[in-house]
Amino acid sequence: MHAGTALLLWKAGRLLPEGNGKVMLYLYTWNPLVVLQYLADLHNDVIVAFLVVLAAYLVLKDRPIWSLPLLVAAGLIKYVTLVLTPFAFIFLVRHKGWREGVRALLLSAALTVVTAAPYISEAPLFKYRSIWAQITESSGSLHAFGVYSFRSFGKVWPSLANFLPSFAVVTQIALWVVFAGFVIRELRVTWRDKSEEPLVMIQRWSSILFALIFVASSQFYAWYIGMVFPLALLTHRKTIVTDAVILLSGAHLLSFTFLRRKAIGYFLIATALPVLYLVIAKRPRHTLWLFRLLDQY
Repeated sequence: MHAGTALLLWKAGRLLPEGNGKVMLYLYTWNPLVVLQYLADLHNDVIVAFLVVLAAYLVLKDRPIWSLPLLVAAGLIKYVTLVLTPFAFIFLVRHKGWREGVRALLLSAALTVVTAAPYISEAPLFKYRSIWAQITESSGSLHAFGVYSFRSFGKVWPSLANFLPSFAVVTQIALWVVFAGFVIRELRVTWRDKSEEPLVMIQRWSSILFALIFVASSQFYAWYIGMVFPLALLTHRKTIVTDAVILLSGAHLLSFTFLRRKAIGYFLIATALPVLYLVIAKRPRHTLWLFRLLDQY
């Protein structure tokens, strides 16, 4: 899967305006986080990354009918990619018509049925409570950072400790509402733009996965970056999402150190500070204007 993703990035580079296939190949295959998490620790996120990149590659090759089944296949491994399926369907309908869209839906449904068939008889034995507890677990994420910070304030002001459960629930809901609003907005833009270019669609996929993994999800582990990392490389190299993913893949090498056990400190150093640095570096004019304004007062 790792070699397959590398090959797809190299071949896809020839289809991009910059023709930077070698750069994408080096950034992916030599990335320490990818090598250590996938080839050493064997996380199945590498399969998700391969399927998503293959779907994007086929979109670039003007074969979008296969993108929807591939994203569904990826979603059967890690459900985060299912959020991309409506966008793939809209893109397919806009460029190939409703007939091809229906064919893609039938292929996706057939894939789901064939995959699920061996497990239907064992459905009553599924540990649904454990699955739900794992999904809603708060660890390593923006939500977890907020909860840990609130808990720390509660040690200084004990009265706040009583509101910790409510704060955790409210912030979790708020983050998902923000993400849902972002997805709905992107869906409207996609539906209105009948001539959307494949590269623009891939950039949208990257932004949505980035927002889901780093903002909305209550659970984050360093290897989650691998699901969006090769896809982000397919976008224009000057996009802030691509730069953020590359930068964070380096910062989250700290997940192999003792710092991983320090929830607040790890999030600040490995996620918050790199993103803040990137925002400042990408917006030099705005930052300079802010400093001048502060200097006046």
